[in-house]
Amino acid sequence: MSELEVPATIVDEMGNVYDVLLGKDPESNLGFGKYKDMKQLYCRNKGYHVQIMPDGRITGTKENNDPYAMLEIFSPEPGVVTIRGVEADRFLAIDESGRLYSSDVLNDECYFLETLEANRYNTYRSQKYAQQNWYMGITKRGEPKLASRTKRGQKAVQFLPREITS
Repeated sequence: MSELEVPATIVDEMGNVYDVLLGKDPESNLGFGKYKDMKQLYCRNKGYHVQIMPDGRITGTKENNDPYAMLEIFSPEPGVVTIRGVEADRFLAIDESGRLYSSDVLNDECYFLETLEANRYNTYRSQKYAQQNWYMGITKRGEPKLASRTKRGQKAVQFLPREITS
């Protein structure tokens, strides 16, 4: 390797991979490329965590660290994410009628445009139905909000990705 060539990543003695330029794991370089993270999504609307149940239902729970609220957020490209319930092994999606549902297979309705808003909450807008400005949302009762009734700025569509604690 010449003086000008710098490796993009290094591997430590434990096998952990680090990005030389960012100084951290390339799987968690938020917004700068691919990443995968285990989180809970805490909704600003009455404090529910998004849950994906094994039967496919989407609900909200106020219980911290509920197994069905453990979500894997994966970014295949900057600004785009998929959200998978780890326990249920199902993906969040929005269908053509604006209904929030879960799918056992990854399809084009499972991709969301993730935006960090000025108030530090994230919003998740359907990539497939981006022209309609359809957001993932949870109502005050902890139920999925019809995406056609959502809009930017509503508490129902604002989420904090929270660390999973033991």
